[in-house]
Amino acid sequence: MLKAAKLPRGIVSVHCENTAIAGWIKREIVATGRQDLGAYTESRPVVCEVETIRRMIFLAERTRCPLQIVHTSVGEGPDLAAEARARGVDVTVETCYHYLTRTAYDPDLDMRAKISPPLRDEEQKEWLWRGLLAGKINSIGSDHVPFLPKKGLDLWTEFPGVVGFRWELPLLVTHGVLGRGLTLQQLTTLNSYAPSRRFGLYPRKGSLEVGTDADLVLVDLDEERSVRHDGHGTCIYEGWQLRGWPVLTVSNGRVVFEAGEVDEKAFGTGRCVTRPT
Repeated sequence: MLKAAKLPRGIVSVHCENTAIAGWIKREIVATGRQDLGAYTESRPVVCEVETIRRMIFLAERTRCPLQIVHTSVGEGPDLAAEARARGVDVTVETCYHYLTRTAYDPDLDMRAKISPPLRDEEQKEWLWRGLLAGKINSIGSDHVPFLPKKGLDLWTEFPGVVGFRWELPLLVTHGVLGRGLTLQQLTTLNSYAPSRRFGLYPRKGSLEVGTDADLVLVDLDEERSVRHDGHGTCIYEGWQLRGWPVLTVSNGRVVFEAGEVDEKAFGTGRCVTRPT
């Protein structure tokens, strides 16, 4: 943090979990023989994440280092960050759509829905929504893990991670815009404007100004279909009916996806932007 604070636009992103506390609790729960998804969540309780968020804010405040708290699963996280920003700490929060749409106790989920940080309960999910709608969360991440097929044999040795990026927009349109009053302006801020500004890519990204990259996604808010997963990784939305699907994608001014078809000639034309100049 001391080094990053000296960099122009330097920022430290942190996965906040106290794995020492989690390790102690895990040993106790493993001894019970439990294999349900809730057991994994209970082995990494809310306190593990909240403690580390508090500690990272404490260190960011003292080093004057900009901090991004990634894939936040606990409702208290955005509140703590908002309190810190009010006293001048440069801290922002990301959450993921799976923490906004799923819980560890959903009856159709098993150990294959293991994620780190874990899915929480209904209370934490609703608390995250309150923080998001109140503007305390600055971005939505994917934490997309399309590799390592799940074995579904042992909870404690199962690899964590699921896929979901393909359905992020319809998930947020259905559960946020249509279900909770999230505005389209808030959605585009979370998906584009705010993270672009946070990581120094604005206005090239996150803007429709003249001279910026013409990267656009056209969404049909009325289109409804069910989730079908035919790729790598584990999907926790199979069969869900969602509205608000992408129907056209423009990359640098070129239509690369339309009417369900990808323009294969567009492969290799993208530019990797790893950091601001």
